[in-house]
Amino acid sequence: MILGNIDYAQEQLQPDILDNARSENRGMAESFQNDEMLHVKQQSLALAEESGQIGLRRVFGFELFDVRDEGNCFYEAIADQMQHVIRHPFICTIPHSTAIHDSLRLRIQRNDFRDREWAEDQTIDQFVREFPDIILSIIDTGNPEVGFVSYYLHDSVVITNIGTEDLPDRPIIRIAATGNHYLSVRSHPRLNMGSVHEPLASLTLYTPYRRMQSEQSSPISNSNFVRRHSWPGSNPRF
Repeated sequence: MILGNIDYAQEQLQPDILDNARSENRGMAESFQNDEMLHVKQQSLALAEESGQIGLRRVFGFELFDVRDEGNCFYEAIADQMQHVIRHPFICTIPHSTAIHDSLRLRIQRNDFRDREWAEDQTIDQFVREFPDIILSIIDTGNPEVGFVSYYLHDSVVITNIGTEDLPDRPIIRIAATGNHYLSVRSHPRLNMGSVHEPLASLTLYTPYRRMQSEQSSPISNSNFVRRHSWPGSNPRF
């Protein structure tokens, strides 16, 4: 009877030991990848500052939409994604006389609104807290082989996903970071590394908002793209 209890205890302990070992290994892997991600960001910033110019604005196979480098690039890149890629309902709430990036900054900074202030790491956290229905994915233009790092809210906690687990089913905003500048990712191929693997189709059939304003033309949209990324009842501001 005693031997039977010992055997049962060993059977119960073995899965627990294996689970603990797996958790420790996963934690070590995530810690290593987080350190690598921080190194990549610091390296890109250092290279950009050393050159005295904006970092790499091109990535092979990617279609990047550049925005002005005047301190609002983080918000302008996200605004481009909200308006032209995922067509987020927030766009519909902005008065026509107000710049989208200003409304985004006001939503995130609130009473601490500071125009042309560079976005920091905490700005990313604040963004995903204000827009919990969105995943924010960022790729480094100097190290695109690392892939996208994704940020999103889960149980009131901001998750940083470097590819260790599946992403929740939410629209994805994709932006590119040069170290001292942000751009909007309009399309990219399938990726093997990082948190986002599925490709993003090109928007070459879609007339950019700024050009459309000057030409006063109607947008040409890809119906498949609209069907995949529009919110029910949404009416994007054009």
